[in-house]
Amino acid sequence: MTPYWRDSAKCAGRSEIWEDPDGQDYAVALCHRCPVRRECLQDMLAHGVPCSSQVRGGVVIRRSDGDAAERKRVMRAVRRAAQEVGV
Repeated sequence: MTPYWRDSAKCAGRSEIWEDPDGQDYAVALCHRCPVRRECLQDMLAHGVPCSSQVRGGVVIRRSDGDAAERKRVMRAVRRAAQEVGV
């Protein structure tokens, strides 16, 4: 079941921003203005890093394919961003 807060995300229903390889900067900017960025970051802290390439909570996630160093980099970035928003 999808957490209810995702319905309020600025990216909700906007799959085109994830499909455009040049849209990463736009997606990051969108995340930084999102009213549920905090919840998104909390969700990632609780459930781990997605395996697919994407932007979540303003953090760029590159497809890791099990690369432990990349997963650590992402989690450090997630923790930093979470501190910025008071998580």
